Amino acid sequence: MKLQLTALAAAVALAVSFSASADPSAEPRNYEDSSNTDANDGTNANFDFQQNRRSDMDGFNAFVGPSSTRTSIIEQGGSNNKAETDQSSDNTNEQWSRIRQTTDGNEAYVLQEGDRHSSDVMQRYGNQNKAIVTQKGGELNDSYIYQDGTENEAYVYQTGDKHESYLYQMGSNNVANVTQTDGELNDSYINQNGTENSAEVKQQYNTERSDSIITQVGNRNEADITQEYNADETWSFVYQSGDDHVAEVTQHSADLSASYIHQSGNYAHRAEILQKNGTDNVSTVRQGASYGGSGLAQVTQSGGSHNSAIVTQW
Repeated sequence: MKLQLTALAAAVALAVSFSASADPSAEPRNYEDSSNTDANDGTNANFDFQQNRRSDMDGFNAFVGPSSTRTSIIEQGGSNNKAETDQSSDNTNEQWSRIRQTTDGNEAYVLQEGDRHSSDVMQRYGNQNKAIVTQKGGELNDSYIYQDGTENEAYVYQTGDKHESYLYQMGSNNVANVTQTDGELNDSYINQNGTENSAEVKQQYNTERSDSIITQVGNRNEADITQEYNADETWSFVYQSGDDHVAEVTQHSADLSASYIHQSGNYAHRAEILQKNGTDNVSTVRQGASYGGSGLAQVTQSGGSHNSAIVTQW
């Protein structure tokens, strides 16, 4: 189910990606197929279509499961609502949680413990929404958050193996924070479409073969990815289209890892990659600034060996 990407596959994909610009109309990436090395293709830069993929996730279509499944459904219509779901685990049941809020000033909280859980939070057509999802321990947990509005915030915290987090925000002044720790084969996808957004992803402590993707379309966005401490064969991809972007990627104590940053648009761009105490790592930065804009790219590789870096600016 999860991705197992090597630096070699990433290097091949990054070489293919040296087209003039990323193509957001490309076919959506099949994250469920671990054998699909084309999923690394840097030309597939925009992941809007991943929302459709989430509808195919187990338990989400009819939102029912086997008799042992625990289900929580909360739907609220109105203003200034709050919702909270807490599903504890006895290691026997799968758990599904769905929260729907469609107005202003809503908040949603979900806590799930154990294996094979799914959390689906959607907050649309409203302002000042907030969603917090915590999935602790176990494996094969999925979190999906969709926020359509302004001044939204979303936080996801997952511990364990083989988890997926998908977060989509469309609007202004959004903040997204995803932390995946103490487990391998975890994936994080963040898609922000608007202005002045920021996204932060941390994959830490024994998170081998984990992947992070951030797509930001708009102005003055920031992306920060940290993959560190026994995080071998990790993969990081940042795509920013718009003005005044900043992207920072840190891969520490991570062998056979790859980092790719693509920035295009007007005015100034800044990209920084730090790969420390790792071997056989690949780093690629592509920056295109129009109307006399500037681009700053800094790649630091230290304390390791057999690392490579490519910077292209036009």
